[in-house]
Amino acid sequence: QGARMLRCLTALASAGLRDVAESRAAENNAAWLREEEPRLTALHHMISTCAAEYLEKDWGVANPKFRYKSGDLGFFVETHLALAPDALAAAEGLCVDVLPRLVTTPKCEGPAPGYPTLTVGSFVHYHGALLRGLAACLRNTDVSGKHGAREADVIQRMHVCCTLFRFLVLVTQKNAALERVGILATVMKESRPFLDALAAHIIGTLQGWCANDDGELIGQVMAILKEIQGATRHLQTLCAHAKAMRNSQLTREVPALKKVLEVLIYRTKGFAHEVGLKLTMGNLKNRTIDGAEAIEVESDAEEEDEDEDEPREEEEEQAVVMRYEEHE
Repeated sequence: QGARMLRCLTALASAGLRDVAESRAAENNAAWLREEEPRLTALHHMISTCAAEYLEKDWGVANPKFRYKSGDLGFFVETHLALAPDALAAAEGLCVDVLPRLVTTPKCEGPAPGYPTLTVGSFVHYHGALLRGLAACLRNTDVSGKHGAREADVIQRMHVCCTLFRFLVLVTQKNAALERVGILATVMKESRPFLDALAAHIIGTLQGWCANDDGELIGQVMAILKEIQGATRHLQTLCAHAKAMRNSQLTREVPALKKVLEVLIYRTKGFAHEVGLKLTMGNLKNRTIDGAEAIEVESDAEEEDEDEDEPREEEEEQAVVMRYEEHE
């Protein structure tokens, strides 16, 4: 019932947004806009707060067999983020304050203290919604300068966004309870929109800002790239893991993920060249999904049967390890 109520309110808020946008585009009803926009903002804040409060309630207290579903729990997380006064701050609150609570529970099974909706079984619903929310934050970042935002402030916001993204990508590392196929598949699938937004919307803007910079902005941008580097390394490791495990749910995500990674690397190489950063490429070490370096053992017979013309796996994974240094 709570989900249905919030869906109705969200639909009402969306209709209000369309009316406001149409009136603003038509440049009329100025008096109505002055009255309606504050009411709409208050409605959004109320819905976001209500969604957040539902995350702190135990929905299955009367049913021991109750299971959280993405259509409901994921909806509450997404609604909380989308209609919050600051979506990035809301995402940061969940990443920094809420998700780590699950890790403190025995065997990471949950429920998380203060958040009965967060268990190892429902984690994927939080996780996917947060990855989608961060992608939306990145796409909606105003880089036009029309609203008076300083470049340094926008870059700082991007840095927070990329730091949270890295956290969400690496959160399963060294945690066997969260290394479930469903969670890993969500990481691989929901990371793509974020990386795509970064490559298509952000890298070119940063390149323009840093072209004539005296060094301060470039230093901030390098910090962003290093955060992304940590995430992309693990995503490549997940691609290799999917191939090794031959799990169809994981392998189906590999081609699209590797494609967006290649585009990001290509754009980053162009950016580094234009702004005078030294970028070196190297082979990605074969690692397990918990970050440890994998030890490969091959028999002599396997080595003899191996086709020398066939590219080795580590050569396929080349050009993902990037190191950035400023030219002296």
